[in-house]
Amino acid sequence: MKIKFQLPDLGQFPSTDFNASLSKSSEIFRSIGMGKEAGQEYEAIRQRLILFAVHQETEFCVDKPADVYRVFSVLIQESVPDDVLGMLLQKDGFYRLLQSITPSIDESNWELICKKILTLYYSRYYDLNRLPAEARKMFDSLIQELMHKYDGKNRMVLQAIPRVKPILQGAKYILESYPRGTELRVIYNDLFLLSHFEIWEALQIAYFIERVKTWHPNQYDEFVQSILKEILIHKDKSIGGPRSLLEEAAYIMLSKCHVIGRISAEWLEWLREHVGDPRLSRYEYVWLRIDALLYRWVRGLLSQQDVKEFLTIMTDGNNDEVYQYRQQFWMQYVNRVQFSKVMLGRDAQAKVRKTQPELFKRMRKDPEIYSSLDENERSCIYMDFGDFCVIEGTHSAKVRFYSESPVNLTRKSYHYQDFYTTTKASNALIHEVGHHGSDRYHWQNLIRNYLSNEFRLHVLLDKIFLPDLYIGTRERIKQDLYSKGQSID
Repeated sequence: MKIKFQLPDLGQFPSTDFNASLSKSSEIFRSIGMGKEAGQEYEAIRQRLILFAVHQETEFCVDKPADVYRVFSVLIQESVPDDVLGMLLQKDGFYRLLQSITPSIDESNWELICKKILTLYYSRYYDLNRLPAEARKMFDSLIQELMHKYDGKNRMVLQAIPRVKPILQGAKYILESYPRGTELRVIYNDLFLLSHFEIWEALQIAYFIERVKTWHPNQYDEFVQSILKEILIHKDKSIGGPRSLLEEAAYIMLSKCHVIGRISAEWLEWLREHVGDPRLSRYEYVWLRIDALLYRWVRGLLSQQDVKEFLTIMTDGNNDEVYQYRQQFWMQYVNRVQFSKVMLGRDAQAKVRKTQPELFKRMRKDPEIYSSLDENERSCIYMDFGDFCVIEGTHSAKVRFYSESPVNLTRKSYHYQDFYTTTKASNALIHEVGHHGSDRYHWQNLIRNYLSNEFRLHVLLDKIFLPDLYIGTRERIKQDLYSKGQSID
């Protein structure tokens, strides 16, 4: 009997599982020698370091060279519950400690200490990068001197020696020391890092920021989306300033988009989902950390989008003869809107639910932006133009102008009377116009002139006419308006 052997498909090797196992094994081997120390001598050094930090002693006595090695072991290992390094950093204790132990470093221990001090720097990268200038200068000098003299075989140290300057300068400079386009995993393996090292996290953050800087305005291809997924994993990580990694990525891309004056629908949706809608009060501080100017810009773009949707797909001409005239008129001013809030009646909500299910989901998700109006037919929209506010409405509503918002904009529902009967609304009201003579462009031209005279918002009369209006009809309307004392300029 012949036995047939099925040869494996060598084109599938090495497999993903194999590579993952290999990486895990490599990390385990790298960590050998960095394990947690114990014993009476180690514990004695730990207790002495805590007392040194707590009592702010001026000198830390070292009895034998091996104690210096144990000092760095304690600083690396002890973070919970007693963060010994953290204690030392509070009152310049780390600087005084370095002054005390440096004279005890000699040929008998410098190779071991070199590995330990490099491990300490990699492990506590963030804390050590916040050292006062004098302490940091001493720490850097010690590492550089030890590496200059190093004659050992530790691969992590050997790989760090030719890059010691950029390593001490920070993650951004480490990236720059490698050829452009070098992948993160290559750097990770080359420097023999471990996944729990803080410097590895800093390298990832710096790498993501540098990648975002290379993107074109509104670029949203597969490469961009893959980086954004990684950014979301580390989104709350600090980058050393007021912003998180996520906020910095948003700032970089939005700055590029602002220069060209346009942001894509994909990016607007991504920002709304992951950073938060800037029109919602709970996200205001997040957006202000990104940038106040960009915050107002994006909030305005989203608000303008809502005004357009209110005028076109949220409302219709059913039993509302003003619909098409209202739409044509406010479309000429929509790009001046800085903030808006939709207030839909029951009929409009039912219409959107039936014809625009995705929009309806968004409305249900954010009732602070898309609120309800306790009316059947009538719906309203609040528009903030900066110097003044407007509430426009359908089905026999008036156009009302205010010096400030007449209502609490965080509410989820309103009554139509809230816009003119309350003390707050009455005090804020500065002008109102009814929708009379739409087909003669009576109310439209009244408001056009009001906006031009009071707020310097200039729109040509021809712009507010319906597009299909004949030239002869336009001229007769202009003559009629002029005869009634309205400006047609």
